[in-house]
Amino acid sequence: MQLGTLESASVRQMADALNAAFSDYVVPMHLSEEQFARKLQADSTDVSLSGGAFVDDELIAFILHGYREIDGVRWIYNGGTGVRPSYRGQGLTRRLFDLLLPRLEARGVQRSVLEVLTDNEYAIRIYREQGYETRRHLLCFRGTPPLEAAEGLECRWIAEPDWTELSKFWETEPSWQNTPESLRNKHSMRTLGAYIDGRLAGHATFSPAQGRVAVFGINPEFRGKGLGSSLIAEVQRRSEEALSFINIASTASDSLGFLKQLGFELFLEQYEMVLEL
Repeated sequence: MQLGTLESASVRQMADALNAAFSDYVVPMHLSEEQFARKLQADSTDVSLSGGAFVDDELIAFILHGYREIDGVRWIYNGGTGVRPSYRGQGLTRRLFDLLLPRLEARGVQRSVLEVLTDNEYAIRIYREQGYETRRHLLCFRGTPPLEAAEGLECRWIAEPDWTELSKFWETEPSWQNTPESLRNKHSMRTLGAYIDGRLAGHATFSPAQGRVAVFGINPEFRGKGLGSSLIAEVQRRSEEALSFINIASTASDSLGFLKQLGFELFLEQYEMVLEL
């Protein structure tokens, strides 16, 4: 067995390892090579800061790290940690973390962030042993409630979103996967604007093919007028799959109440955990 960075690993090796590691997960994951490559790009994955354990040419365990500098702070994002089922119980995750820590320190990384299912007690224990602390409770919703858009609302695609302006509509900051930088790297994501009398009153950024809504928001000046439900109805109409809303912060009381009122159901809960390096 050899431990090292993922600089020499192929996309196929990494995708195969991820699919095997998450095959018995609460939410099974299976990505094609193309989908996995897009994930690496969207997460800003840096293979020189990511680690793996190899047996011959097979990747049996891994930690994927994305890297960004945000407001002068150097962050890494754990975009996936996994071990093939037959190799679990050997402390590989801990060994990989110990291997990568000097590299993270040498790069000047100051914080690490990850998401973990709230009922994955084993993983939470390992992360806490490494020094991670829970920062936020994130909730995920999905469903196909009957929705109808109100007349008089104009919706059209925004080719080049002004994220500085759109972020003023958000109730809380998005998780790593839903930040503007991630969304710019996700070519399947599109931004739909809702307009009243020519003014931008709301928006939703989502994948029409998957129905996955990354962020949405209503201009504070237009809230309480039914605009939100009309916008989501239009998003639903333009999506090929049932809508899902991923990683809504538990402190976003207005957004959570809004989704529940529309009829969307909670299906997944995660903790966002942060490590100060």
